[in-house]
Amino acid sequence: MYTLKNWTGFRGKPNSYIRSEVPRVTLGPRGDIYLNSKAWEALGSPEAVELLYDHGRRVVGLKPIDPWEQYSFPVRAKRQSNGKVIHASPFFVDINIRPKRTVIFNRAHMEDDGIMELPIDSITAVGRGSK
Repeated sequence: MYTLKNWTGFRGKPNSYIRSEVPRVTLGPRGDIYLNSKAWEALGSPEAVELLYDHGRRVVGLKPIDPWEQYSFPVRAKRQSNGKVIHASPFFVDINIRPKRTVIFNRAHMEDDGIMELPIDSITAVGRGSK
């Protein structure tokens, strides 16, 4: 008897792998970007960022910017954490990205131009879903 099987491998990592020593960026279901302290430091510890999107490559960009600039999004301290949060819901609604649960950007990295790139195609769900 022949059985057709179409396995798909899970491309995420176990939760124990995620440590505070490595930059970690997640996106919550309400459109909040969370940066751990290493990711915020890699970005240059800015007070605000400009949110960018490359439609062709499907990459979100975080560019440090003066908090008084017109299109700046404040980077705020996250309660009970060393991390930071960027309330970016209007941005993600505009580019039509609305995760149902928290996702992690597995390939977040800094470019030479000072922009942190967050490829959409590299995300893995890590949360249980919106409450």
